[in-house]
Amino acid sequence: MRILESTRSAVLGYAFARDVWGRGFATEAASRSIAWGFETLHFDEIEATCLRENIGSARVLEKIGMTQSENKTRPEIEYFGTLIHYAITRSEWTKYRQLPR
Repeated sequence: MRILESTRSAVLGYAFARDVWGRGFATEAASRSIAWGFETLHFDEIEATCLRENIGSARVLEKIGMTQSENKTRPEIEYFGTLIHYAITRSEWTKYRQLPR
């Protein structure tokens, strides 16, 4: 997690070897990182980005309560692809974790 102290926020990132995809490791790690960021470090917001084509990563971010911010979607270097921006605030996360699953 990259910490942005001036804005009381952080950027979440993760990478896993292809042979462990689909086992829930990214969801678990991202979920615990979000909890640590809000509960221990008292961040106001946590952001993340993923490639538009990376449906699995987008699903992870959505499963942990992040929502897509279309106004921040931006094309990156052409060969890299389009990054989609996700974010969650502390108040959104508090509400999300209280929802029945």
